[in-house]
Amino acid sequence: YDILASELFGAAAETLKLFQKNNWRMDGGFLAVLHTWGRALNWHPHLHVLVSAGGRDCSSGKWRQARANYLFPVPNMSKVFGAILLGRIAALDCRSAMCWPQSLETLEARRDWRLNLATRNWNIFSRATLGNTRAVVRYLARYTSRIAISNQRIKRVDEVERTVSFEWKDYKDGEKTKEMTMGGGT
Repeated sequence: YDILASELFGAAAETLKLFQKNNWRMDGGFLAVLHTWGRALNWHPHLHVLVSAGGRDCSSGKWRQARANYLFPVPNMSKVFGAILLGRIAALDCRSAMCWPQSLETLEARRDWRLNLATRNWNIFSRATLGNTRAVVRYLARYTSRIAISNQRIKRVDEVERTVSFEWKDYKDGEKTKEMTMGGGT
């Protein structure tokens, strides 16, 4: 997973640099944090990215503030990011030392996997500026220091069955609170 996480970060950086240079004519800054689970504790690797509202002007080399509506068109960014990430994943086939999981050991399996990924909607969510330094620090703290599940979400622990039941919010179903039970390892 380290290699794919690296490619995820690389694709995000490449996409942002491309959009900053093409849309703003500047080299801006950004910071990304990897988050590996969703609200239901499912495997859901994604990045939370903070993008600076300015950068080094490509022609003058001086700091320049971006315009007020500085964020990029999300549908365009989503398509470009997906293409860049898929290209990076395809390039991994050229690495002789690359160790794929058993389900992706053959070239055909990896090609089918990439074709499946290509049909996905690469969901980039963008919102307006956080406003000030304190808001930025709070935002980052939520994603860098938070544990996977807090004690108040745990509803039951069955030591005999080795399961934990917890609440989670299903945003696809009107933000309903639901309960899930997961088994533990041996």
